[in-house]
Amino acid sequence: MNRDVVRALKLTAIYLVAGTTWIIFSDAAIDWLTDDPRLILRLQTWKGSAFVAVTGLLVFSLSWRALARQSRLIARLEHYAYRHKLTGLPNRRLAEIRLEESLTRARRHRTGVGLISIDLDHFGDINDSFGHPVGNELLKAAAGRLRACCYESAILAHPSADEFLVIVPGITDREELLPVVQRIREELSPPFSASGISSVYLSACIGAAHFPGDASDSEHLLQYAEAALARAKHRGSNEFALFRLEMVERTRRQVELDARLRRALEQGELQMYYQPVVGGSDLEVVAFEALMRWFPSDGPPVPPSEFIPAAENSGLIVALGDWAIDQVCQQLAQWRREGQEDLVVGVNLSARQFAAGELPGVVAGALERYELPPSRLTLEITESLLMDQGRDGARVLEQLRGLGVSLALDDFGTGYSSLAYLRHLPVNELKIDRAFIESLDRADTNRALIEAIISLARIFGLTVVAEGVETDGQLSVLRELGCDRFQGYRFGRPLPAADIRVGGSAQSDQ
Repeated sequence: MNRDVVRALKLTAIYLVAGTTWIIFSDAAIDWLTDDPRLILRLQTWKGSAFVAVTGLLVFSLSWRALARQSRLIARLEHYAYRHKLTGLPNRRLAEIRLEESLTRARRHRTGVGLISIDLDHFGDINDSFGHPVGNELLKAAAGRLRACCYESAILAHPSADEFLVIVPGITDREELLPVVQRIREELSPPFSASGISSVYLSACIGAAHFPGDASDSEHLLQYAEAALARAKHRGSNEFALFRLEMVERTRRQVELDARLRRALEQGELQMYYQPVVGGSDLEVVAFEALMRWFPSDGPPVPPSEFIPAAENSGLIVALGDWAIDQVCQQLAQWRREGQEDLVVGVNLSARQFAAGELPGVVAGALERYELPPSRLTLEITESLLMDQGRDGARVLEQLRGLGVSLALDDFGTGYSSLAYLRHLPVNELKIDRAFIESLDRADTNRALIEAIISLARIFGLTVVAEGVETDGQLSVLRELGCDRFQGYRFGRPLPAADIRVGGSAQSDQ
């Protein structure tokens, strides 16, 4: 039971006992003092009045205390409902109310309002590295700096963990937001300190939108500021973006494309195409690279350059990648039944699929399901993907190698790893990016670079594949440099499995 209720019950009990005692003994005392009826009546009247007064005073005191406690409780509840518990700043709910109020005043005075959305970069890494208590200290310190750099009329809010909002009234033009953004960046740039840490540097991505230039109501102004923030975060850390209408249109297209792509996976609109990889003196087909294609039933084909990034952004790429591995293994089993037991097919892996943690199990399941030798499957990973994954990526690679599949380093030369990094990777094959092949027969720099890559690959015992080979001139130079295998339109375009003739040499279809 609530302590206040218990206290009130005790006081009531005491009052009842005291009142009863007062009535009994006061009557006896009056009878003892006098026999005059009129005096007795007067004393009884005074006694009753005193009892009523004391009762009223006690009730008032209890009621006043209860109301005061209720007011304090309501104030605390309102604080928790409208304020961020860590910084005490307006939370999202109160920020929306203040924004609506600011827009109402702006309409009345025919002026504008700017809305700035701020997201601290990589703040989750700070929590993971130093712990949440340190993260909370830094959040409060960041809130203090942001409060200090805001205009007097501006409203700073803290809607979520590492996100802040600044409502800036009186902004007549969106360009007037730029000095505010600059002040925010300057205020955040000096190092922060926290318990046990002398200096931590924080940066932030910032998005901004303007009323009435971008939006006519608070709901859309919030949406557009967050769309601008998303665009800034897409560019990288410490970036800024002003809202543009195409940001919303891009997001809408992304959502629509994601929904269509999910239906495509369910309804069988996706197909695997295969491009030959040739090698040897007679340019015999020794492998294929599997490439995904999308043929919607209600429209023209959607190019991979459009739907693959959309699938990456939405996370659907994991399901697509698992489906691709299954389809390739199924096709390899079919070719083996037709007598082509030595064919190898390469499948591209995405960063999300690689990081999901279930890839070794997916590959092992497909190999077992179709009774395939693991050596018939090659998994292609970009060097930038491996660098991003760090030790976790190396562990997954070792698990895949343990299954017996081959690993290829795709698009080599476009990432940021050194050539010496190759000796630490459990890969079998290195694929030189097509960007270096395009001008190979015209640019000496590319020739020297490819020669160095091939020489280093020889040291580590790697097979070298040149991608994007389209001309006889490119082929001639690559053969002269000692490249092992070749892939590109010079030998064949990607085709569905039903249209592929396996076995023999590849000829140009140009």
